[in-house]
This record gives sequence, C-alpha cells and structure tokens, in this order.
Amino acid sequence: YAHVVFDAHEASVSNPAKGAVLIDMTNEDGLVTRQFAASVYAVLVEPEMNKAKFLALVISDTKTESDETDHDHSDGDLEEGDHEDGDHEDGDHGGNGAPKGNQSRVGQILAVTVIDGGTPGINGDLMGWKWFGNNNPNIPSLDKPSGWGSLENRVIIDGNLVVHVK
Repeated sequence: YAHVVFDAHEASVSNPAKGAVLIDMTNEDGLVTRQFAASVYAVLVEPEMNKAKFLALVISDTKTESDETDHDHSDGDLEEGDHEDGDHEDGDHGGNGAPKGNQSRVGQILAVTVIDGGTPGINGDLMGWKWFGNNNPNIPSLDKPSGWGSLENRVIIDGNLVVHVK
C-alpha cells in the first residue's frame, strides 16, 4: 500500500510550475517501509476533463528499518495485492536506464496523471503513475500525448483528488 500526498501547480507568466509528491510505502501491518519525495517541475491541467498531468524529480528515497526485503516491489501502487514478478512497468529489472526497484530512485522522473471524478477517491477519482530513469528516452512530455498512456492506474482506497481549474 501507499499513502500519497501531492500538490502540483501550473506555471504562470511570472512563476514556474511547482509542487511536491510524498509517497509512504507501507507493509500489510501499516508500517512505513519506504518514503519518496519528489519535486514537481512541469504541470498541465486539462479543465474540460478535470484532469492533470505532471512530472516530478525524485529528490529523496528512504528505506526504513521495517523494510526487511532485499528486493522492493514498491512501484508506487496504492494497493499492491495484485503486483507480481514480471509485471514491472518501467524496466525495474534492467533496461531503459531505470534502476532496479531495490535501488535508489533519487534522480528518477515520476510521471503522474490524476482525474477528478467529482467524488471522493473510490467513487470516481483516478490516479496513475510511472517511474522513469533520468536517461530514459520515453519520459512523457506535456506537449506530446505519447508516453502518458502507459501509466498504470492505481487502486484508490481512500481520499479525494481535486483538480482546480482556472
């Protein structure tokens, strides 16, 4: 499981895009096993769809003492029960310039999409993300739709996403 807190703000004429993503990965007992922090640097809000896309640079990746595994399958799933070996979406086991999941993600890019379904989390909101190594040629960009379709939607079990439109 993961507890995710984020804010992402589009660039304006006088200010760059900004925001932060904080992800606490937990085990089945609710103990935090790994924490990620990422700095948002690009944001696109699509008001007609109540949708937003953003890119963030991972600046911190910390494992806690409660993480006793030598291989971490924490690809950012909000609920990981259906995650199996071989189901890694970003080259976690090599290739595409992405480190293995048990290696640090500092310096990687986190691509995120959110859709505000008009109701709290489990009733219509959607969130998807994918990790990209910083040298991966497939990192999505905000001005091209390709690459964003490969983000895996996560199962939201609680909370509420809000896409504020101007």
